[in-house]
Amino acid sequence: MRNYLVLASLIGALHRVMAYYTMVTYSPDSPEIDGKIINANSRSFIIGAKSPSTYCDLNNPSECPNSSSTLVNNDMTLLASAVPGGQFIWVGLDGSVSYASPHSAFRPPGSQMGGFYPVKLLSDCATSITVLVWQSHDGASGLWACPRSPKEPLFREAVLKASVANFVNDGCLEVEGIQITEAGDEFGAWAYT
Repeated sequence: MRNYLVLASLIGALHRVMAYYTMVTYSPDSPEIDGKIINANSRSFIIGAKSPSTYCDLNNPSECPNSSSTLVNNDMTLLASAVPGGQFIWVGLDGSVSYASPHSAFRPPGSQMGGFYPVKLLSDCATSITVLVWQSHDGASGLWACPRSPKEPLFREAVLKASVANFVNDGCLEVEGIQITEAGDEFGAWAYT
């Protein structure tokens, strides 16, 4: 019986490690960006992008993972990609939240891995939710929705950025957190591009 309990505990822990999550902005004070999906797109995380940018290198396309949204692990250090070696997430010196190219371990010098951590928000009136918040190694904290280009309004699409020493807030809105919702243990894509 004891061996069964240990095995059940290990299987439960393995499931939690392999769980992946979808992401939306949590910013109730900014309705133009609150609740918008966040997708990996062109090496950035784009708030409001309709779908992620992906590709699959398998010979049989029917074997390719094909999620309609970007999936990450629970501390936003890895994308849920099946590509050998995986794809890790990092924050650049300017605060851009980005990810490694498929089959690459390169990340820019000075960029930070880690720094996102989950917080459970409790409410008397609603179901509790989990959001990821950010704190850099240099102590800066906060997330931002920044214009993708000078003429593009934030309510259409915005680039997710994190506070770091060199971050410049040029027309950005504060994002209180990234709400994550469990999406299962299947990869979201072969690779995110």
